[in-house]
Amino acid sequence: MGASFNKFLNVAATEDGAFASWASKHPAINEFSRRYKFFKPLMLTIGNEIKHTATWFKLGLSIGAALMSMFDVASDVYTISHYHNLGKHATADLMTFLVILSLVLQLLVVIAIHHKNKRRTLIEMLGTLTFTKPAFNKVRERA
Repeated sequence: MGASFNKFLNVAATEDGAFASWASKHPAINEFSRRYKFFKPLMLTIGNEIKHTATWFKLGLSIGAALMSMFDVASDVYTISHYHNLGKHATADLMTFLVILSLVLQLLVVIAIHHKNKRRTLIEMLGTLTFTKPAFNKVRERA
């Protein structure tokens, strides 16, 4: 029964909505809740704690995703700089071109997807340019 409450909790906006859906799906829960007044507040408290924990987990994943994206860019910049210092300018220039091409393609995809909403387009472009878009996507994925 507890696992099914968690499923309702994952799709409901609030703990109250999850409990109401859960109780309507399982009539025995509804009867138990009416008979024992402590049960609904207990489940709402548990639901609140689960949602709160998921929020902190989501924040941790988002920070991790942003840091990994920024680390990736930093390692690209370091590698390009290293090749320049070794005198391999053609290789460094090619790597620079590929990094810029990747960024331009990502921006074009953002524009293609969000062109109807200028505000959303600008927000997504900012996330792409600051290399924090993976973190924003992780937040949306868990929401």
